[in-house]
Amino acid sequence: MKTIECQYCDEISIYHLEANFMIFCPKCKRRIYLECEYGYGPVTPCSILLGSEKIGEVVVNDKNQYRLDINGKQTLLKKTYLEALEEATVIIRKMLNPKYLEQKDDLFEMKSKGGFLSFYGDPFGRPGDNFHEVTDCSFHDCLLEILFREGERLIIVGPEGIVNKKHELIIQKAQIIKWSWIPYGCTEKRVQKISYECQDGKVYKKTSHGEQLLEKKSPYAVVMR
Repeated sequence: MKTIECQYCDEISIYHLEANFMIFCPKCKRRIYLECEYGYGPVTPCSILLGSEKIGEVVVNDKNQYRLDINGKQTLLKKTYLEALEEATVIIRKMLNPKYLEQKDDLFEMKSKGGFLSFYGDPFGRPGDNFHEVTDCSFHDCLLEILFREGERLIIVGPEGIVNKKHELIIQKAQIIKWSWIPYGCTEKRVQKISYECQDGKVYKKTSHGEQLLEKKSPYAVVMR
């Protein structure tokens, strides 16, 4: 048995290793992990886990048609291989979170290529020392997620007042900010985390050393430039 921590809400789940499986967080209902033998073998059958509970699977028939079987319902998927697993993920998200049905995915194209980061004026490192290069981003379900070249991840829950320009990204307000990175020379098992949570106009910073009230040095939740 292994454990996994949700990168979105910090919920801990226990699971068993399989050849192909994806895990959804039982608390926030987002997909938090996917493992398959793509490149080495078939990606199906792929078990669907809600925490430690198996709730369904993706299978393929002899006509190479991919199907999602969940809660006694069978849904024929339009895509194949890894794309079929992504298609199944969207269906499962909508099933697990009814509110998701009421929200349209926001089309968001990151204009900035990256930069130096600060949160409420609290800088990550020294200005000019680090350029965090953006590799991917997604914005849906009231959550903006940005991935970076060196394995860093920025998650912003409830972002408001987004200024999206070529040389800067500004988020004026946010409910929660989660920043994670891998220190130089370390493996993914040594991921470091910082989070900022806004409560009643105050911002609380949480690290591995504990939680503290942050003295805001900037009115903006996130600045990358």
